[in-house]
Amino acid sequence: ICNDVVGDICGVISGSASATIAAQVLQNFEFSWPRLASLLMSALVSSITVGGKAIGKTFAVNSSTAIVHFAGKVIAVMHGSRKSPKSKK
Repeated sequence: ICNDVVGDICGVISGSASATIAAQVLQNFEFSWPRLASLLMSALVSSITVGGKAIGKTFAVNSSTAIVHFAGKVIAVMHGSRKSPKSKK
């Protein structure tokens, strides 16, 4: 679930960024086909987004144990419970 939410957020942010950049480029430069410039910017941002997600998923699959272990350490430090509980004898 978390991966889908992060992916959706990244998609919205990259789409918004692409539209903003295309609008700025079209305001500052003259193009004979403004829709083509917007389309090319969207294609570039989409390809970077999809490629980045693929690299991230590959890293996550190959290093899942290390990622979870690191996240556990961070959470333990944030909660101040670095010491393990004493075992009963």
